[in-house]
Amino acid sequence: MNTVLSALTSVRNHMDSFVIAAKTRMRDIATRKHSGIDGIIVVVGLAIIALVIILIFKDQLKDFVVDLTKNMQDKAQEVLDSAGKTTP
Repeated sequence: MNTVLSALTSVRNHMDSFVIAAKTRMRDIATRKHSGIDGIIVVVGLAIIALVIILIFKDQLKDFVVDLTKNMQDKAQEVLDSAGKTTP
């Protein structure tokens, strides 16, 4: 009976180590970073798309930035004016 128990324990230990090794291997495969030409092509492609979008919407972006900065300046001036009026 004792030998059967030790044999089962040995099999269980081997199975546990196999499961741990399999989990580690799967994690390593799933999280491996692939460097090389694929990453470079993706980065270059996204940069080209961004440049095309900027060229197409250049005037709209310029107007947006100008309006945004003007609104921020107006609000800041209002805050400064109201702060100056309330202090004696």
